[in-house]
Amino acid sequence: IIIMTHPFEKTIHKVGLNKGITRIFIEGSELQVNKINRGEKFFKHFVDGKLILDFFADESIRKNTVSKRGEMPVIDLTGKKIVETFGKYSHFEAIYKNRNSEKTITIKPIK
Repeated sequence: IIIMTHPFEKTIHKVGLNKGITRIFIEGSELQVNKINRGEKFFKHFVDGKLILDFFADESIRKNTVSKRGEMPVIDLTGKKIVETFGKYSHFEAIYKNRNSEKTITIKPIK
């Protein structure tokens, strides 16, 4: 486990599998230092082959929630569109933006 102490713009992760299903999983201090907290709601949408998690979207469309593992925040995403977008890739890049009126994580597949 790597403990992050300063915010950063991007990280690279392995695309995961859960019971054979493609999974996007981000947890712990990486989310905390970027001020992504458990219980926080976000809107998930796909644009140009990328997955955007928008924490400042209109409240009525924010359907997903940051969960927790112990005290750590966790983002764990699966589903048909995740499989279609990330299933043939080994890794993904998470790009964080958190300023004024924008708080997003852009997740894009990489080889």
